[in-house]
Amino acid sequence: MIEFKRILYCVLLLLIHSHTLLAEEATDVTEAVNSVEGDPAMLQSQGDIDGFQPLSVADQTIAATFIDDQLGENYGAVILLHDAGQGIDSAGVISTLRHQLPQSGWATLTLELNYPYEPTILLSPTLAIDATTEAATEPTEPLSDNASEDKNIKLPVISNQQRVEAALAFLNAKNIGRIVLLGHGQSGVTAVTLLDVIATPMMGLILVATPELEADKSFETMQQPILDVYGERDEISVVNAVQHRKLVMKRNDNNNFSERRVVAADHNFTGVESVLMSTIRGWLRTQFVNEKNTQ
Repeated sequence: MIEFKRILYCVLLLLIHSHTLLAEEATDVTEAVNSVEGDPAMLQSQGDIDGFQPLSVADQTIAATFIDDQLGENYGAVILLHDAGQGIDSAGVISTLRHQLPQSGWATLTLELNYPYEPTILLSPTLAIDATTEAATEPTEPLSDNASEDKNIKLPVISNQQRVEAALAFLNAKNIGRIVLLGHGQSGVTAVTLLDVIATPMMGLILVATPELEADKSFETMQQPILDVYGERDEISVVNAVQHRKLVMKRNDNNNFSERRVVAADHNFTGVESVLMSTIRGWLRTQFVNEKNTQ
Protein backbone atom coordinates (compact mmCIF):
# COMPACT_ATOMS: atom_id res chain seq x y z
CA MET A 1 0.00 0.00 0.00
CA ILE A 2 2.86 2.34 0.83
CA GLU A 3 4.50 1.53 -2.50
CA PHE A 4 1.23 2.32 -4.33
CA LYS A 5 0.96 5.69 -2.59
CA ARG A 6 4.55 6.46 -3.54
CA ILE A 7 3.84 5.68 -7.22
CA LEU A 8 0.66 7.77 -7.13
CA TYR A 9 2.59 10.66 -5.59
CA CYS A 10 5.22 10.47 -8.35
CA VAL A 11 2.52 10.49 -11.05
CA LEU A 12 0.92 13.52 -9.40
CA LEU A 13 4.23 15.39 -9.39
CA LEU A 14 4.71 14.62 -13.09
CA LEU A 15 1.24 15.97 -13.91
CA ILE A 16 1.88 19.14 -11.90
CA HIS A 17 5.19 19.60 -13.70
CA SER A 18 3.54 19.11 -17.11
CA HIS A 19 0.79 21.58 -16.27
CA THR A 20 3.38 24.17 -15.19
CA LEU A 21 5.36 23.70 -18.40
CA LEU A 22 2.21 24.18 -20.51
CA ALA A 23 1.34 27.37 -18.67
CA GLU A 24 4.85 28.68 -19.21
CA GLU A 25 4.69 27.67 -22.88
CA ALA A 26 1.41 29.58 -23.34
CA THR A 27 3.01 32.69 -21.86
CA ASP A 28 6.08 32.28 -24.04
CA VAL A 29 3.93 31.89 -27.17
CA THR A 30 1.91 35.02 -26.41
CA GLU A 31 5.04 37.04 -25.73
CA ALA A 32 6.69 35.65 -28.85
CA VAL A 33 3.75 36.73 -31.01
CA ASN A 34 3.92 40.24 -29.60
CA SER A 35 7.67 40.48 -30.08
CA VAL A 36 7.56 39.07 -33.63
CA GLU A 37 4.88 41.54 -34.75
CA GLY A 38 6.99 44.47 -33.65
CA ASP A 39 10.37 43.01 -34.63
CA PRO A 40 11.79 44.86 -37.67
CA ALA A 41 14.01 41.90 -38.58
CA MET A 42 11.07 39.51 -38.63
CA LEU A 43 8.94 41.93 -40.62
CA GLN A 44 11.79 42.34 -43.07
CA SER A 45 11.88 38.55 -43.63
CA GLN A 46 8.13 38.59 -44.25
CA GLY A 47 8.67 41.38 -46.73
CA ASP A 48 9.50 38.76 -49.34
CA ILE A 49 5.77 38.01 -49.52
CA ASP A 50 4.19 39.58 -52.60
CA GLY A 51 2.33 42.73 -51.63
CA PHE A 52 3.66 42.77 -48.07
CA GLN A 53 2.28 45.89 -46.37
CA PRO A 54 2.79 46.13 -42.57
CA LEU A 55 0.16 48.14 -40.73
CA SER A 56 0.61 50.35 -37.68
CA VAL A 57 -1.73 49.46 -34.82
CA ALA A 58 -1.56 51.01 -31.34
CA ASP A 59 2.12 51.97 -31.72
CA GLN A 60 2.94 48.46 -32.90
CA THR A 61 3.33 46.90 -36.34
CA ILE A 62 1.41 43.88 -37.64
CA ALA A 63 2.00 41.84 -40.77
CA ALA A 64 -0.40 42.44 -43.65
CA THR A 65 -0.53 42.37 -47.45
CA PHE A 66 -2.18 44.58 -50.04
CA ILE A 67 -2.59 43.98 -53.78
CA ASP A 68 -4.42 46.67 -55.72
CA ASP A 69 -6.96 46.16 -58.49
CA GLN A 70 -5.11 44.98 -61.61
CA LEU A 71 -8.03 45.25 -64.03
CA GLY A 72 -8.47 49.01 -63.88
CA GLU A 73 -12.09 48.75 -62.71
CA ASN A 74 -11.73 49.55 -58.99
CA TYR A 75 -14.80 47.60 -57.94
CA GLY A 76 -13.71 47.72 -54.30
CA ALA A 77 -11.62 45.71 -51.85
CA VAL A 78 -11.94 42.40 -50.03
CA ILE A 79 -10.40 42.04 -46.57
CA LEU A 80 -9.31 38.42 -46.15
CA LEU A 81 -9.22 36.97 -42.62
CA HIS A 82 -7.23 33.74 -42.29
CA ASP A 83 -8.22 30.65 -40.29
CA ALA A 84 -6.68 29.70 -36.95
CA GLY A 85 -3.23 28.21 -37.42
CA GLN A 86 -2.75 29.92 -40.77
CA GLY A 87 -1.33 33.26 -41.94
CA ILE A 88 -1.42 36.13 -44.42
CA ASP A 89 -0.31 33.99 -47.38
CA SER A 90 -1.37 30.46 -46.43
CA ALA A 91 -1.74 28.06 -49.35
CA GLY A 92 -5.28 27.38 -50.46
CA VAL A 93 -8.03 29.86 -49.67
CA ILE A 94 -6.06 32.96 -48.64
CA SER A 95 -3.18 32.82 -51.13
CA THR A 96 -5.48 31.99 -54.05
CA LEU A 97 -8.00 34.74 -53.39
CA ARG A 98 -5.54 37.48 -52.52
CA HIS A 99 -3.63 36.96 -55.77
CA GLN A 100 -6.52 36.29 -58.15
CA LEU A 101 -9.26 38.67 -57.01
CA PRO A 102 -7.18 41.72 -58.09
CA GLN A 103 -7.20 40.28 -61.62
CA SER A 104 -11.00 40.57 -61.48
CA GLY A 105 -11.03 44.21 -60.38
CA TRP A 106 -10.99 43.73 -56.58
CA ALA A 107 -8.12 44.88 -54.37
CA THR A 108 -7.26 42.47 -51.54
CA LEU A 109 -5.91 43.05 -48.05
CA THR A 110 -4.92 40.29 -45.66
CA LEU A 111 -3.76 40.82 -42.09
CA GLU A 112 -2.32 38.70 -39.32
CA LEU A 113 -4.98 37.81 -36.75
CA ASN A 114 -4.52 37.01 -33.09
CA TYR A 115 -5.67 33.56 -31.99
CA PRO A 116 -4.93 32.85 -28.30
CA TYR A 117 -2.90 29.77 -27.42
CA GLU A 118 -4.87 27.35 -25.24
CA PRO A 119 -3.29 24.33 -23.47
CA THR A 120 -5.32 21.18 -24.04
CA ILE A 121 -4.30 19.12 -20.97
CA LEU A 122 -6.62 19.47 -17.98
CA LEU A 123 -6.14 18.07 -14.48
CA SER A 124 -8.99 16.23 -12.81
CA PRO A 125 -10.68 18.09 -9.91
CA THR A 126 -8.98 15.81 -7.36
CA LEU A 127 -5.54 16.27 -8.87
CA ALA A 128 -6.11 20.00 -9.20
CA ILE A 129 -6.88 20.25 -5.46
CA ASP A 130 -3.87 18.12 -4.57
CA ALA A 131 -1.70 20.19 -6.88
CA THR A 132 -2.81 23.39 -5.19
CA THR A 133 -2.06 21.92 -1.77
CA GLU A 134 1.33 20.68 -2.89
CA ALA A 135 2.21 24.02 -4.48
CA ALA A 136 1.24 25.85 -1.30
CA THR A 137 3.80 23.88 0.72
CA GLU A 138 6.67 24.78 -1.60
CA PRO A 139 8.67 27.94 -0.89
CA THR A 140 8.11 30.75 -3.34
CA GLU A 141 10.79 33.09 -4.60
CA PRO A 142 10.39 36.73 -3.55
CA LEU A 143 9.47 39.16 -6.28
CA SER A 144 12.30 41.33 -7.49
CA ASP A 145 12.10 45.09 -7.09
CA ASN A 146 11.85 45.39 -10.88
CA ALA A 147 8.99 42.89 -11.28
CA SER A 148 6.32 45.55 -11.77
CA GLU A 149 8.56 47.41 -14.18
CA ASP A 150 9.12 44.23 -16.24
CA LYS A 151 5.37 43.81 -16.62
CA ASN A 152 4.96 47.39 -17.72
CA ILE A 153 7.32 47.02 -20.66
CA LYS A 154 5.39 44.11 -22.20
CA LEU A 155 3.46 45.20 -25.26
CA PRO A 156 -0.34 44.89 -25.02
CA VAL A 157 -2.05 42.28 -27.16
CA ILE A 158 -3.59 43.81 -30.28
CA SER A 159 -7.19 42.67 -30.61
CA ASN A 160 -8.66 41.47 -33.88
CA GLN A 161 -11.03 44.44 -33.81
CA GLN A 162 -8.06 46.81 -33.72
CA ARG A 163 -6.45 44.91 -36.58
CA VAL A 164 -9.51 45.08 -38.82
CA GLU A 165 -10.05 48.75 -38.00
CA ALA A 166 -6.42 49.45 -39.01
CA ALA A 167 -7.07 47.65 -42.31
CA LEU A 168 -10.20 49.73 -42.86
CA ALA A 169 -8.29 52.95 -42.15
CA PHE A 170 -5.68 51.91 -44.71
CA LEU A 171 -8.34 51.24 -47.37
CA ASN A 172 -10.28 54.41 -46.56
CA ALA A 173 -7.07 56.42 -47.06
CA LYS A 174 -7.02 55.01 -50.59
CA ASN A 175 -10.63 56.14 -51.11
CA ILE A 176 -11.89 52.60 -51.60
CA GLY A 177 -15.59 52.90 -50.87
CA ARG A 178 -16.89 49.35 -51.36
CA ILE A 179 -15.36 46.90 -48.86
CA VAL A 180 -16.33 43.25 -48.42
CA LEU A 181 -15.21 41.18 -45.43
CA LEU A 182 -14.25 37.52 -45.95
CA GLY A 183 -13.53 35.06 -43.15
CA HIS A 184 -12.11 31.56 -43.60
CA GLY A 185 -12.84 28.96 -40.95
CA GLN A 186 -12.75 30.34 -37.42
CA SER A 187 -12.21 33.87 -38.69
CA GLY A 188 -15.70 33.72 -40.21
CA VAL A 189 -17.05 33.67 -36.66
CA THR A 190 -14.74 36.60 -35.88
CA ALA A 191 -16.03 38.49 -38.94
CA VAL A 192 -19.68 38.16 -37.89
CA THR A 193 -18.82 39.38 -34.39
CA LEU A 194 -16.82 42.36 -35.67
CA LEU A 195 -19.56 43.60 -38.00
CA ASP A 196 -21.49 44.72 -34.92
CA VAL A 197 -18.66 46.80 -33.47
CA ILE A 198 -16.58 48.30 -36.27
CA ALA A 199 -17.53 51.82 -37.37
CA THR A 200 -17.00 51.44 -41.12
CA PRO A 201 -19.96 49.62 -42.72
CA MET A 202 -19.19 46.54 -44.77
CA MET A 203 -20.95 46.20 -48.11
CA GLY A 204 -20.91 42.40 -47.98
CA LEU A 205 -19.84 39.34 -46.01
CA ILE A 206 -18.34 36.10 -47.31
CA LEU A 207 -18.02 33.06 -45.03
CA VAL A 208 -15.75 30.26 -46.22
CA ALA A 209 -15.85 26.91 -44.38
CA THR A 210 -17.10 28.68 -41.26
CA PRO A 211 -18.20 26.63 -38.23
CA GLU A 212 -21.15 27.35 -35.95
CA LEU A 213 -21.51 30.97 -34.87
CA GLU A 214 -21.49 31.95 -31.22
CA ALA A 215 -25.05 33.30 -31.59
CA ASP A 216 -27.64 33.70 -34.35
CA LYS A 217 -29.01 37.06 -33.21
CA SER A 218 -26.48 39.37 -34.89
CA PHE A 219 -26.33 37.19 -38.00
CA GLU A 220 -30.06 36.92 -38.71
CA THR A 221 -30.57 40.70 -38.70
CA MET A 222 -27.75 41.54 -41.13
CA GLN A 223 -28.81 43.53 -44.16
CA GLN A 224 -25.59 43.10 -46.17
CA PRO A 225 -25.45 40.48 -48.93
CA ILE A 226 -23.98 37.28 -47.45
CA LEU A 227 -22.33 34.35 -49.23
CA ASP A 228 -21.79 31.13 -47.25
CA VAL A 229 -19.39 28.74 -49.07
CA TYR A 230 -18.40 25.28 -47.84
CA GLY A 231 -16.71 22.16 -49.13
CA GLU A 232 -18.50 18.87 -49.67
CA ARG A 233 -15.70 17.07 -47.79
CA ASP A 234 -15.42 19.50 -44.90
CA GLU A 235 -16.20 18.44 -41.32
CA ILE A 236 -19.86 17.63 -40.73
CA SER A 237 -20.02 20.38 -38.09
CA VAL A 238 -19.21 23.00 -40.75
CA VAL A 239 -21.76 21.56 -43.20
CA ASN A 240 -24.44 21.53 -40.49
CA ALA A 241 -23.54 25.09 -39.46
CA VAL A 242 -24.08 26.37 -43.02
CA GLN A 243 -27.43 24.61 -43.29
CA HIS A 244 -28.47 26.03 -39.94
CA ARG A 245 -27.60 29.58 -41.03
CA LYS A 246 -29.55 29.04 -44.25
CA LEU A 247 -32.61 27.98 -42.23
CA VAL A 248 -32.26 30.94 -39.86
CA MET A 249 -32.18 33.42 -42.75
CA LYS A 250 -35.12 31.75 -44.49
CA ARG A 251 -37.23 31.93 -41.33
CA ASN A 252 -36.49 35.65 -41.12
CA ASP A 253 -37.35 36.22 -44.80
CA ASN A 254 -33.82 37.50 -45.40
CA ASN A 255 -33.20 37.28 -49.13
CA ASN A 256 -29.64 38.60 -48.89
CA PHE A 257 -28.26 35.16 -47.99
CA SER A 258 -26.72 32.78 -50.56
CA GLU A 259 -25.21 29.37 -49.91
CA ARG A 260 -22.81 27.46 -52.18
CA ARG A 261 -21.41 23.95 -51.88
CA VAL A 262 -18.17 23.12 -53.69
CA VAL A 263 -18.01 19.48 -54.77
CA ALA A 264 -14.95 17.47 -53.63
CA ALA A 265 -13.62 20.38 -51.56
CA ASP A 266 -12.13 19.97 -48.09
CA HIS A 267 -11.75 22.67 -45.46
CA ASN A 268 -8.91 24.38 -47.35
CA PHE A 269 -10.35 23.69 -50.84
CA THR A 270 -7.19 21.81 -51.74
CA GLY A 271 -7.04 21.11 -55.47
CA VAL A 272 -10.26 23.03 -56.20
CA GLU A 273 -9.07 26.56 -55.41
CA SER A 274 -10.07 27.68 -58.90
CA VAL A 275 -13.66 26.60 -58.26
CA LEU A 276 -13.72 28.57 -55.02
CA MET A 277 -12.30 31.59 -56.85
CA SER A 278 -14.90 31.44 -59.63
CA THR A 279 -17.70 30.99 -57.07
CA ILE A 280 -16.69 34.09 -55.11
CA ARG A 281 -15.94 36.12 -58.25
CA GLY A 282 -19.36 35.27 -59.70
CA TRP A 283 -21.14 36.24 -56.50
CA LEU A 284 -19.25 39.55 -56.27
CA ARG A 285 -20.12 40.30 -59.90
CA THR A 286 -23.81 39.55 -59.34
CA GLN A 287 -24.06 41.56 -56.13
CA PHE A 288 -21.93 44.59 -56.97
CA VAL A 289 -20.48 44.76 -60.48
CA ASN A 290 -23.72 44.26 -62.42
CA GLU A 291 -25.42 46.65 -60.01
CA LYS A 292 -22.73 49.25 -60.70
CA ASN A 293 -23.11 48.89 -64.47
CA THR A 294 -26.88 49.46 -64.31
CA GLN A 295 -26.59 52.69 -62.33
